[in-house]
Amino acid sequence: MNAPCGPKPAPPEWSRRFYLRVSPKDLAHLKFILESYGHLAYLSVVDRYAAVVQLVFSPNQEGEVCEFLDAVRPGLEFTVLELTHKKSA
Repeated sequence: MNAPCGPKPAPPEWSRRFYLRVSPKDLAHLKFILESYGHLAYLSVVDRYAAVVQLVFSPNQEGEVCEFLDAVRPGLEFTVLELTHKKSA
């Protein structure tokens, strides 16, 4: 009988998100390429007029998502947005 490998780590409680401003002409292409990466993250449009999208993924896969973005950057126009929090008065 094989010994158990020990307890499994708990899954993350929260997803991670990156927000991107994408060239409108590249939006469908980005979604298509992302799906070809085995659904590494899911993409949703936050603001269709400003062409801002949200990539949602498991925190365990942040490195893979960054590698994906580095790999597609030469063929797609996008900017990773830095979000700031407003302080309440």
